[in-house]
Amino acid sequence: MARIALEARSLSTLGGGVRTYTKEVISRILKSGGENEYIVYHDNNKNVGGFGPAKEKVVPVGHPLFRIGWDYFLLPGALKRDKIDFIHYFKPATTPFKKPTAIATMYDVIPLLYPETQTAIQLAYWRKQLPLVAKTCAHLITISECSKRDIVRLLQVDPAKITVTSLGVDAKFKQASENEKTMVREKYKLPEIYILYVGTIEPRKNIARLIRSYNKVASKIPHSLLLVGKWGWGFEDVKDEIAKSPFRDRIISLSYVESEYLPVIYSLATLFVFPSLYEGYGLPPLEAMACGTPVITSNVSSLPEVVGDAAITINPLDEDSLAREMERLALDIVLQSQLREKGLVRAAQYNWDKTTEQTLAVYKKIFV
Repeated sequence: MARIALEARSLSTLGGGVRTYTKEVISRILKSGGENEYIVYHDNNKNVGGFGPAKEKVVPVGHPLFRIGWDYFLLPGALKRDKIDFIHYFKPATTPFKKPTAIATMYDVIPLLYPETQTAIQLAYWRKQLPLVAKTCAHLITISECSKRDIVRLLQVDPAKITVTSLGVDAKFKQASENEKTMVREKYKLPEIYILYVGTIEPRKNIARLIRSYNKVASKIPHSLLLVGKWGWGFEDVKDEIAKSPFRDRIISLSYVESEYLPVIYSLATLFVFPSLYEGYGLPPLEAMACGTPVITSNVSSLPEVVGDAAITINPLDEDSLAREMERLALDIVLQSQLREKGLVRAAQYNWDKTTEQTLAVYKKIFV
């Protein structure tokens, strides 16, 4: 029997795809049975108890800026004391030490591809950490073929050392009932008809261009523009675009939505727009599809790989193209219906059980 550590520091974040992935996969690994013993390691107490009877331990990180200290010193000390044989880092992190055997999930290499999308502190951290993870981990998991290609190219990793595992769409993302729609519309004071974006408000997500594209068509369609997501760094241009928009009264921002209501907000939207400049995967388009909402997204990075032919894809730098497609989809009921049906089929192909099976196969390949 092996003692396997599951590093769960990303659960400390408010939301986002990495947190979802960590929670969903760890919970299923712990339920999978088998003879191995699993220990989940947290950096604070607030998430302890989230995995039922599983063994969970806290290695306090202290200040958030002490991340490298946690990776290099605090967690390795705990792993040694607990006689851990194997660890899976659910963020691209590791220690400089050879023991225990480690794998890590490296979602993308955005800090290397788009350094301008990072703060100075973030950039310094990832420029040091990503090459170290690639060098010292026995194996890497990533979430799309696009990310795998980027990791191979930028970090000179042997492709055989990387396994792509698909992500899943939580079962809560489904078409909402009319009662749910009425309740959530009233709770959040939502407009009667709207175009939706969900995700962090930061430069990589391309929201300033989305607003400018919306300005081009707002006089031709009755829809408001609803932005759902926390304000990240570098959001000033988005604030400026909203402030100077002639349609600013129809641009609504919800910085945070309780997760139980997010599927209903997807379901209420006429269409979902996700014009990101780069995604290692991009769960929001699949979540929207699972809720029966037609999708427009970018034709770059992993997004075409994820959505297939079930969405409209556009050049995220072309504001006119995005504007044309928003107008077309907002007014074409037949096209909405076609994309709704394709999207439901596409989203049904992705589930967290499959992700977990693929992850456990990596464990068996590397450790056994």
